[in-house]
Amino acid sequence: MTEYIQTVFGSQPFMASLIKKTPKPSFLLKPSSPLQASMLLDLSGRGAFSSPIKFSVTRKQGDITMGEYVQCMYFYITKEEEPLFVHQMDKLFETTDIYTGLGAMYLCRVKEDQIQYLLLSSWQESTDFFAMKETPAFTPLRQFTTRAANSGGYHEVGYKVLSPHEYLD
Repeated sequence: MTEYIQTVFGSQPFMASLIKKTPKPSFLLKPSSPLQASMLLDLSGRGAFSSPIKFSVTRKQGDITMGEYVQCMYFYITKEEEPLFVHQMDKLFETTDIYTGLGAMYLCRVKEDQIQYLLLSSWQESTDFFAMKETPAFTPLRQFTTRAANSGGYHEVGYKVLSPHEYLD
């Protein structure tokens, strides 16, 4: 299993130049909102960047492929909440076979003073993620998005995984 992943943010042309020098597997992600920066997702964890965000991978299922849609859910939680959060994530990973269109799911943690988790998932269609959010299996996570927002922070961002011919579009 992958031990670490990294993310780097910036303009799409700059990320396109960086990805050429990044070990595989790595992907250039275009945000669904024009107000967000593009993301270079380094699944090898070995790229050389000046200021990446490094995550240790705690759970992984499946593989990301070109053309999919990626949803990143960031949770800032307290030390007291962490055991419950991890337990709820375990339940989510146990039910991944019922999610139509799911390509991959990663649960990652930043090693910092403040506890930050990233739930990164990839989907065949952008609507597949939103359909999953309406299933009963998502209920424990929905409760945690509210809890995380109240205690330290929560946000999510969607992206499209670009093929190399789309890097400079």
